[in-house]
Amino acid sequence: MQSQGGFIAPSASSKITPLSQPGFTKPEPLQAPDNDAEDESSASTANSFFSVLMPLVTLLGGTFFLFFALMLKLFSKNGKLTLEWSADSWPYFLFPALFLLLLGLGTITSEEPESI
Repeated sequence: MQSQGGFIAPSASSKITPLSQPGFTKPEPLQAPDNDAEDESSASTANSFFSVLMPLVTLLGGTFFLFFALMLKLFSKNGKLTLEWSADSWPYFLFPALFLLLLGLGTITSEEPESI
């Protein structure tokens, strides 16, 4: 390397390599999808849907019947269950409901879409 007035000039033997961008990959050319690949993806989607839906339905049904059975056992009088609420207790239901609804809406909108 030669110094010329405070500037160091690269020698002819040195090569400059460009910086690669992290996370960048060369796009692959589009190919027509195989029918076998479509069948596998639809089968995996159906299996994924069933694997999510079945536990949700069974847990929801189980908890509903559990709470109803406990309510019948604990709060029935002479074998009959009668429900009564005072109209003065509406804030105890409204404020937790609003909080839970806003929390649920916030978690739905902040979710990022899945990459394919």
